[in-house]
Amino acid sequence: MGSAGSVDRGPIRTLVLGCMGAGKTSFIRQMVKNHTKSICLRRELYLYCVQLNLLNIYRELKNVIEALEIPISEDQKQRFTQLDEYRHREVFPPKIIEAMKELFESGLYELCRLRQRILPLPQNYHFLFQRGDDFMNPEYVPSELEIMMSYSQTCGLNRENVTCQGYKFELLEMPGHHLWRAKWADYFDDPNLVVFVIDLSELCDPAFYNKGYLENKTVTVFESLVNNPVLAKVYWLLLFNKADTFNDHSAGFDFRKLANHLDTADSARSFYRSQFTTKISKTRCFPHIVSLVNFKESQSVMMEMFKKIGKMHRERPNLM
Repeated sequence: MGSAGSVDRGPIRTLVLGCMGAGKTSFIRQMVKNHTKSICLRRELYLYCVQLNLLNIYRELKNVIEALEIPISEDQKQRFTQLDEYRHREVFPPKIIEAMKELFESGLYELCRLRQRILPLPQNYHFLFQRGDDFMNPEYVPSELEIMMSYSQTCGLNRENVTCQGYKFELLEMPGHHLWRAKWADYFDDPNLVVFVIDLSELCDPAFYNKGYLENKTVTVFESLVNNPVLAKVYWLLLFNKADTFNDHSAGFDFRKLANHLDTADSARSFYRSQFTTKISKTRCFPHIVSLVNFKESQSVMMEMFKKIGKMHRERPNLM
């Protein structure tokens, strides 16, 4: 027994779920870094992952250049072709590094930004372009922020044990790919809490509208979880992530495509948030808008919520 009226029910079994690219791994890295004595995987091992992110941006940049009708030289075309034809290995070969360096120094990216403020590139494009020269150094060790700003697909199951605000949490992160989502329920071992991470910036992606591949995707995945009887009594921590990207990309965006009455970014954000929060009892739902790459801000939110959820879990076990 704990304090009066409370029961020691062991660690809080927590599922960390969300669609691909929502930020699940960023959440896990933050929790491990701030609430355990463990050391996250050595940062130097992530250089290739960061480089792959930059490579994908350069591949997409070629399409942007064509769409904006920016002329490029034959040598630059050849460099883009080398990047398109490259197949992944564990280390970038010299010719690929040289191609990316030449394109980095060409000024093509800056020219594209002069033509169009927000480019149809992966969300992290500006952050990574600014550091592109460093990433091509094979001895470079990415910072924690650079790792978190790079997309890294969850591979298999990721289990971590953390203690936050005096409460123990068993975290289980699962990949968000549709093939893995079909298997999620196989690993629902009497959970107490679901941390569901939502990419808020999808609202500014054209693929979210007109029957694009993102339209209703995250809401549909969430509804399937809410309707699962195994999760009928769990607590839900909803993290609407990438608020920084949303704020940047939402300027001038027409959200009436989402609903006719939405004329501002704030109204669109509130409307989208309600599509999740109205599906769960208010006593078990804790929604927050965050930027997980902002360590200080997001950690403050998570520490407050984990303390609250831990206390409720201990003192009101009948709800679980």
